[in-house]
Parts: sequence; structure tokens; C-alpha cells
Amino acid sequence: MFSEKGLYESRVEEITERADIGKGTLYRYFRSKEDLILAVVDAGFEDLRLRVAERIAGRDRLGARVEAIARAHVEFFAENADLMRIFHQVRGMLKFNRTEWRPLRGSLRAHLAFLAAELRQAGDSARMGERQIEDLAILIFGSVSGTLSVRIAADPKAEIATGALGVVAALRAMCQGLLALANGRPVRPPGREPAPGTARRRGRWG
Repeated sequence: MFSEKGLYESRVEEITERADIGKGTLYRYFRSKEDLILAVVDAGFEDLRLRVAERIAGRDRLGARVEAIARAHVEFFAENADLMRIFHQVRGMLKFNRTEWRPLRGSLRAHLAFLAAELRQAGDSARMGERQIEDLAILIFGSVSGTLSVRIAADPKAEIATGALGVVAALRAMCQGLLALANGRPVRPPGREPAPGTARRRGRWG
């Protein structure tokens, strides 16, 4: 119901009717619709983290971990399009900072913290600062989920995973660029060579 009608538009009466239970039964377990949404979101993120843990096992390099995390998200959202739409709505609601939705921020932060912790386990992650690792976690989740959300917004019948592997490849390239910057190496756009005498200046551009 949340996926089909939206978090705002779905009414408790519709939910209980579809579940074939009374409103009183629902309120025995959830204090409000917002409490129910939080439970759905928490469960969704927990399942997503399990998928990430499966895909990331045995990968010791940061680039490989970035790719595994991104692929895990693509696979998960392709199999759970309803949760992809719900997560997208949650991010939008949190931007308004309304009191009743603020608990959802904890769910999002917990997922980003989990991703950052997994990235720190890479053998070459020590060359990046804490802020860079946290930004990389946001970049992965935001890029994959955002790209898939835009794809569906542009074409509701689109295949979620179509073109997503290109996003995965781009994220790995970004990761390699961040590592290069962390080591003080110049970073140039692919396929472009600096003009003679300008290598140092363009290297700083990265």
C-alpha cells in the first residue's frame, strides 16, 4: 500500500482492510501510521544490509568493496521495487524535518554508518580520512538509489536494473579517483592528457 499509494496518501483504514484485520488490532502493535512506516523501513534496511554483507565477503580492496556494495543495492532494488519507492519517499519527507517523520532519519543514518564501517574494513581505506569514507558511503547509496528512482520516475515501466551497471562502474572509478587524491596523486578526466607544462596545475584540479 505504501509503495502503490505513497506514504502520505495511504490511510490506516485501507491498510487494515487489505490485511483483513481491525484497526484496533493494528494499534495493538503500532501506535500510529508513522510507527508502522518506521517498522517497514527498518526491516527493509536490515534486509538490504544482509544482501550487502553477502556480496562484500572476501573483498579486501576498497574499489572491490565499493563495486560489491553498489551491485548489492542494484540487485536488492531490482527485486524489491516497492522498497526502492518507499526509501525514495522517506528521503523526500526528511528534507522537510517534520517532527513525526524524524525517527526515520535514524534508519537512514544507521544504514549509511553500516556502509561506512564496511568500507573501512578495506585494506587500502586507511589512506582516506573519516569524512571521505562517510562521503563515499553517501555517494554509493545516493547514486544507486537516486539513479534508479529517476529511471522509474521517467518511465514507470522501465526495468530497474537497466543501465545500473554503468552506475556501478562509475562509482568504482570515483573511488579510484578519491584514493588517488588521498595519496596526493594527480587526477585527470579519462582520455585527456595535460598540455605540456600544466601537469601540476591540472593534477590539483581533481
